[in-house]
Formats: sequence, structure tokens, C-alpha cells
Amino acid sequence: MTIPSFYILNKDNMPVNVEDFNIWKEWKEANKFKYSISETFLGQYRVLTVYDIFSQAEEEGVNSGLYETYVLGGFSGGLQETYTSEEDAVLGHEEIVDRLENLVMLN
Repeated sequence: MTIPSFYILNKDNMPVNVEDFNIWKEWKEANKFKYSISETFLGQYRVLTVYDIFSQAEEEGVNSGLYETYVLGGFSGGLQETYTSEEDAVLGHEEIVDRLENLVMLN
């Protein structure tokens, strides 16, 4: 049986693996507003990029999908991308916003 892995963000906003659920829970309660990284509104679209505090999966020592971008609203609603670093998440957020801006201009 695999022990679940939990992640918190250190002072440099880098994910750190902790195996103790209580440490994760304390961090989560103390950092309630630290999860949102970027939020953009484009007409009917809302693009939200977050640090996913509920990600506990660890495959072969790699933290996968700790950051996620969601598109809410419009016909692109439901689009979701995952990232392993905050830097990639910010870039991915910007790329999705650019794609949606082009769609909004075409309509």
C-alpha cells in the first residue's frame, strides 16, 4: 500500500512533499488565500489558475498536476490544463487567455 503524499508551498512558493497529514492540514488552514495564482475575465469566460491543494498523487517521485488552469463559461468551458510548476502554470494561463482573446475577437 502506498502512503499518500501531500504538498505544501514553501516560502519560495515551491511545492514540498510532506507525508504527515496534520502538517498539510495546518498549512492549508493557515494559507487559505494562497491558492489562486491568476484570474482573468474575458466576456463570458473566466480563466482561473490555482495551486491545487487537493493534489496528492505522486508518480515515480514526480509531482504531477499540482497547478491547474480552468476555463469556466462559454463553449470552451470545461477546458483544463495541469502543470508541475508555478512558472509553467503562469505561462499556461497566459497562453489560454491569448487563445480565448482570439476567439472573443472572432465572435
